[in-house]
Amino acid sequence: MPEQRHEAEISSTGKETIEAMHSLEVETDRLPETPAVSRAYAWLVFALRFGLLLSDYMSRQASSRSAPPPG
Repeated sequence: MPEQRHEAEISSTGKETIEAMHSLEVETDRLPETPAVSRAYAWLVFALRFGLLLSDYMSRQASSRSAPPPG
């Protein structure tokens, strides 16, 4: 008995989706070699943001200690 193959038909929108996904894969291969921002600048921004986060946390802790308890 011969084998019967059932191939799924892809609608035109499905083909367009597959083509769009393929074009995205191709575009990621064309990324620039050097980043737009230097690593030193990125670390500086990270350190400043972390410092602000820590400062905010510490000031909230201090203000909650100095306030009278509710009730």
